[in-house]
Amino acid sequence: EQIEAAEIIRQAMIEHKHAVIEAGTGVGKSLAYLIPAIYSGRKVIVATSGKALQDQLFRADLPFLQAALPIGFSFAVLKGRGNYICLRKLEEEAAQQNLLGRTHDFALLLAWLEATETGDIEEMATAITGVLRGAVTSDRDECLGKDCPQRNCFYERAKARAEDVRILVVNHTLLALDCALRSRTDGFVSVLPDRDCVVCDEAHSLEETFTRAFEVEISSTGIPTLLRSKYLSECHVEGSALAATLVAGEELFTYLSKMSDERSLLAGIVQPVPERLAALAEALALRLHEVARQVGRGNPYAGNSPQGKVIENYRKRVAATAETVASIVFEDQSQVLYVEKRQGKYQSITALKRCPISVADDLRDSLFDKWPTICCSATLATSSSGDSQFEYFKGRVGLASADPLELRVGSPFDYKRHCLLYLP
Repeated sequence: EQIEAAEIIRQAMIEHKHAVIEAGTGVGKSLAYLIPAIYSGRKVIVATSGKALQDQLFRADLPFLQAALPIGFSFAVLKGRGNYICLRKLEEEAAQQNLLGRTHDFALLLAWLEATETGDIEEMATAITGVLRGAVTSDRDECLGKDCPQRNCFYERAKARAEDVRILVVNHTLLALDCALRSRTDGFVSVLPDRDCVVCDEAHSLEETFTRAFEVEISSTGIPTLLRSKYLSECHVEGSALAATLVAGEELFTYLSKMSDERSLLAGIVQPVPERLAALAEALALRLHEVARQVGRGNPYAGNSPQGKVIENYRKRVAATAETVASIVFEDQSQVLYVEKRQGKYQSITALKRCPISVADDLRDSLFDKWPTICCSATLATSSSGDSQFEYFKGRVGLASADPLELRVGSPFDYKRHCLLYLP
């Protein structure tokens, strides 16, 4: 079974075709696509859904193949920016900790930093608090880029390694974000390097991940968190403007919370956006625009100074949030607007979300039309045999008209002898 899968993948890579492969438990899918990828001589991005498989590829399978195969190749893993320590933010946090007294978590962090080569905070043996993690990890809005005084940025080093290697391991979320950014900016903005081929393992979750990537959300905790920034006082934003914005946000999410008790679907293909919702969203958007205006007017630093750029990035973030609030309630028959209630760590969260009813066109335009893609999983087929066994999957992800190579192989695992079904 593994050799069959490897042959199909090799053919797809040589002929620049897509492939859809279902291989059951125990087949060894990872080696079936890694070996053809290595021998193809091409730049290949391997995307996984879960962290467990990502770690298996990077820490076990690829090092094993690097030692076992007669052909040399390079590989790396790249994660989202928020996984990497920002040395500038770390320095600022250290100054605060020295004033107030160092916490146990910060001491553990400093000890780990002496040994780490990657700055990937997920490598810490002991997890640190979310507040500290947010204070020391890289953040797009606070990044100074080439103007940063720290010249040994962990995230930039990880991106540089990703550019140079032949096999790059990422997760579905990062791949989806890259495709979404390229789609929205006509290819001018990306988070992943260019590639010759993409392998999507655990491809059964591809539709869900891309739906989240093309989703827009505002939440009852997101607005207050945005307005707790230290930059507001530095820019002398009026307290009345902040209070009015918080009240507008509270009114919107109180209304949404009550509506979600009656129904979660607010608008979409069957019904228009409620007028009251549109009015509340517009009021909040106007308040946020006013806060952004005052931040820009009150920025006490020179526009080209590092601190001035950080505050300008914050102003852009507030303004972008205002645009999101205003646009999320627009009528769009291809998308659905709904309320989601979930339990956070400390409080319940009400979120207003808009997402596409189908991401088939987005996936086709941003992924399958750009690069030959291998989709692998243990669960892709919806029928046991025949030409239609992958039709549902192909239709949902935009492969219906792509004529991919297809293969379905069973599992060598002896379920009857080695499986136990337990009914409590």
